[in-house]
Amino acid sequence: MSASSKVPDAERVYIALGGTAIVPRACGYAYHVSSEALERALKCARGKYQRNILRGYEAISGGTLRGSARTENGGSYARSRDSLLKRLSASGVPWCEIRGEHSRRILVIGASRAQLAL
Repeated sequence: MSASSKVPDAERVYIALGGTAIVPRACGYAYHVSSEALERALKCARGKYQRNILRGYEAISGGTLRGSARTENGGSYARSRDSLLKRLSASGVPWCEIRGEHSRRILVIGASRAQLAL
């Protein structure tokens, strides 16, 4: 864990899960502890953008947005990400955020920070 952020890195998550294989998705923006957790999370998603966040195609930070999506509509996408995470919490799907390579923000679905003991 870096001193500047309180978000654990991917290597510590792997160790904390006792070597359980977390599945990195597509571009590496999301890890899924189990396919059941992913299915439960996808039921909370509204729209393609939120589903792509859960599948790992879009970054939780919004860094994959380009053009007018980033400059003109970035606030709407940020609210969409926030509402997705609130719905995940409300429906009981455990999730947390970790830091990957080059401090990339990675969404972990199926494990909370407390479960990871980080």
